Amino acid sequence: MAATGQKRVREDPTVRRQKILAAAEILIGERGFNGVTLQDLARHVGLSNAGLLHYFASKDKLLLGLLEDIGRREIALSEPFNAAIREAERNGVSTLPAVRIFLDVLVQRFSDQLAQSRFLVVLQTESIDPAHPAHDWFQQYEVQALHFMGQILAPFVPRPEMTARWLHALLNGLGQQWLRAPDTFNLLDEWQEALTLILPKDGTGAR
Repeated sequence: MAATGQKRVREDPTVRRQKILAAAEILIGERGFNGVTLQDLARHVGLSNAGLLHYFASKDKLLLGLLEDIGRREIALSEPFNAAIREAERNGVSTLPAVRIFLDVLVQRFSDQLAQSRFLVVLQTESIDPAHPAHDWFQQYEVQALHFMGQILAPFVPRPEMTARWLHALLNGLGQQWLRAPDTFNLLDEWQEALTLILPKDGTGAR
């Protein structure tokens, strides 16, 4: 009698979708959006092109799905610090410690999550082109990030919007240098040194 093979277990669609997004994050971070094909992504996760298109109808839709996923992660990351800042405000104490911790966590997360950091750095540069599918997403994300940062900095600096731009540029610039040569300096240490020049621990911000 012929042996019966084991029944193949179908992978949960949510799990498979996350695997596709994780592969796209890595490959696009290495090669750029235009350097990756749907065939590359399908091969990376063990699917046919048709199988990949079942989850994402096009490469543009896959990219936007990944950006939306990252956006949700950003919200989840920031919520505990938003709560800490609101709690400090209700208690009438300085929110500066919570603000500085939040900014430090952003930098630590940059060094801890290399695939996401490389992906975002590559996409930020590529999406300067208005024709890039991620252009509008990054434009909106930057506006929202700068607005939020300006709000939490407002009690401590005379020009919060400008200071928010400085800190945003500092994080991006230091992050890119660190990604090119991570063994040459400690990202968090240098960030904290620079942050103290812009946002001293006593709350007297740069003039």
